[in-house]
Amino acid sequence: MHDVVILSDERLVGSLVAAQGDTWRGQRIQPLAASGADNAMFRLGDKWAVRLPRRPEVVQMLETEAKWLPRLADLPLSVPVPRVLGAPTQQFNWPFTIVDWIDGVEADETEVSDMAEAVQSLAAFLKALWKKSTRDAPLAGEANHYRGVNLKEVTQQVLTCFSKLDDELEPEVAREAWLSALDASPVRKPRWLHGDLRASNMIARDGELVGVIDWGRAAVGDPAADVAVAWRWVPEWEMSNFQEALGASDDLWRRARGWALYDAVVILAHYKDQPGFEAICDESRCVFGRLGLGAPC
Repeated sequence: MHDVVILSDERLVGSLVAAQGDTWRGQRIQPLAASGADNAMFRLGDKWAVRLPRRPEVVQMLETEAKWLPRLADLPLSVPVPRVLGAPTQQFNWPFTIVDWIDGVEADETEVSDMAEAVQSLAAFLKALWKKSTRDAPLAGEANHYRGVNLKEVTQQVLTCFSKLDDELEPEVAREAWLSALDASPVRKPRWLHGDLRASNMIARDGELVGVIDWGRAAVGDPAADVAVAWRWVPEWEMSNFQEALGASDDLWRRARGWALYDAVVILAHYKDQPGFEAICDESRCVFGRLGLGAPC
């Protein structure tokens, strides 16, 4: 994780998109408050959005989306299909993308009318994603922040994070939970995964789950990394239904618990003292509670 470079110049965006052709020239440009740590985002007219990387290491993630999302577009939930991969210019020396706009809001529980139905929709989405061809696809690893690798590969990172969070959880209890995940049988057939499924990367509209965004960590690896969304978003009373709808084995479910723990400790260890990241840190603490490692949220 690295320091963020802030980009928010509407005139710059207007110049960049105008150079891509008449379709984009003259469209209304509006900065989005929901821009994340990876990309600055701008609404472009009514149908599109512009994404500009905030730091160099995000460029590869943007290029991954541009190359692979068109091949993953026909899924049960909408994805922001890239329409343009803009080349670097003298004004902005990194690539950028113009993508389809998915209208809606972040899919937290307050924006979803029927969580049971939404959970089933997410399960159907993941099962469809797992059926996609993985031929020549990028493998999980450094480029996608190791989401979906064998859990053993991130063990040292997790243990280091535990040592930084002794005021948040009991390190030995957390270590036992991690070792339990390591004991699960590894994935036999790697699948496509999104790599960062959480409410802020899912879109709800009119009370229904309709889309999944921010695919920069997509790769082929252990689908348990995506199933970890169960501890971040799925209500406790729907957990067993989610597992059943996925057809998730006990081993996959145990690895998913490990990925939920991994995500929570890495985020909290890095962001807990940084202003502006309170929401995602609180989400991580809730995951600790859901895993039995902290107070219920």
